[in-house]
Amino acid sequence: MSAAVSPPEPGRGAGGGRLAGWGRRVLALCAFTVVVLRGLLRDRTALFFMLLLPVGVIVVIGAAFGNADRVAVILVRPEARTAATPVSQAIEDELRAAPGLRVRVVADADAARDEVRRADAAAALLLPPDLDQGVLAGHPVEATLLIDPTSAEGATARLALPGVVTRATLPFAAAAEAAGQIDGDPDGGVAAMADRLAEMPPPLVVVALDAGDARSAPAGEATAPAEAERFSQSSLIAAQNLVLFVFVNAMASAGLIVAARRDGVLRRAMSTRTGMPAVLTGLGIGWLVLALVQSAVVLTAGRLLFDVDWGDPAAAAALVLAFAGVGCGAGLLVGAVGADPDRVGSITPVIGIVLGALGGCMVPPEIFPPAMTAVAHATPQYWAVTGWQRVLYDGVGLAGIAGNLAVLAAVAVALTALAGVLLHRSLTRG
Repeated sequence: MSAAVSPPEPGRGAGGGRLAGWGRRVLALCAFTVVVLRGLLRDRTALFFMLLLPVGVIVVIGAAFGNADRVAVILVRPEARTAATPVSQAIEDELRAAPGLRVRVVADADAARDEVRRADAAAALLLPPDLDQGVLAGHPVEATLLIDPTSAEGATARLALPGVVTRATLPFAAAAEAAGQIDGDPDGGVAAMADRLAEMPPPLVVVALDAGDARSAPAGEATAPAEAERFSQSSLIAAQNLVLFVFVNAMASAGLIVAARRDGVLRRAMSTRTGMPAVLTGLGIGWLVLALVQSAVVLTAGRLLFDVDWGDPAAAAALVLAFAGVGCGAGLLVGAVGADPDRVGSITPVIGIVLGALGGCMVPPEIFPPAMTAVAHATPQYWAVTGWQRVLYDGVGLAGIAGNLAVLAAVAVALTALAGVLLHRSLTRG
């Protein structure tokens, strides 16, 4: 007599069993992620550092830099790293003596242009390589003044600097003219020479260009102010703080993972239907959401409070997501190796701030000396900050920051993979 075969229960067949298994895993994963996020939301200190502190820092720094008492001017001359020529030295001395100006000399025109576009400086005066030869020969030469035409400080520099430059260079041209006239023994004497000197055109003509379009504008051709893009001084400040706080808060919040490991919460969760993959994935999603929320707060605050234009939406979103992945991986790694939640909360902010400083979150990376720049390349913050610079100031899209995104993605994958291995080993070995 053959045994009766019961019909398969709904969902118990081969296909139904697999679907039911996947459904349980998804539900368990979502539930574990919710638990992680709830734990983060209960920590009021973490919420303060995540939501309020970045906005406060942007406001304070933006207000402090916005109330400078002197106009910052950059003097760009090719021989900045060596001894100055007589004419360029006279221009520098005259600029430093002028009231209301703060002058810095550099050799890199591209770096100076970027500082003007960030509003770190009101103007950049680019001296031509043939400055001395032209002035001393009596042939007017042309210097370029890079400004933001929509900036009040830029307009002030545009009005003031040509007069300062003329005062510095006119004695050289007058001396050359006088020497030439004396050698030629001209008629008319001193009075006629004085008349000729009075009619002498400025030896150095200053042509103002919009710093936003200086790379593409032909020499001597100024761009229309109506076409200039307005870059808030807070643009890079907001981007730097986004990078800084996403990383710091992701690591500091990892104290929750350390506490869950130490108290056996993760081990008990792993022994249930949740399983190890769901535990690790739930933690990863939780920390990724944390980093994305942090990023959204800074993006919104920058836009609403300081009218920051975050550039190409696709490029900005890719940078946010890529660095959120870096923050997620760093948080998971700290959670995997940390032994005490309190120590994690006290040590990781210091580590994050140091890495942020090395990566350009405190000062723009282009002003680093060569040795510091080499060190900065080893930090993910450097690639995020320079990526934001290109998006904010150069207007590039995804293709323009492909290298930055590739580095950030590689760092995120490496940190997350290492954290997963260490967490798995910690939970399975006890």
